[in-house]
Amino acid sequence: MREASSYLQSKEQINYGTYGEVNSLIDQRYEIIREYYETKYEELNTTLKTEGEKLKESIKEREEEMKKKYAN
Repeated sequence: MREASSYLQSKEQINYGTYGEVNSLIDQRYEIIREYYETKYEELNTTLKTEGEKLKESIKEREEEMKKKYAN
């Protein structure tokens, strides 16, 4: 996006003021995307850790059941 705005400004298709506005909008969009990404990453990371712990507990429980079953 920045390359496109720079290209247009260098070819005098947009003036410096418009160029600044466009770059400001680009910065805002990148910030929105970054915040969304970080939020989703944290949510998914937490879910993954939680589900991983649940799975480990379930496996341990199943292991104990099988030990009891086949110990007799």
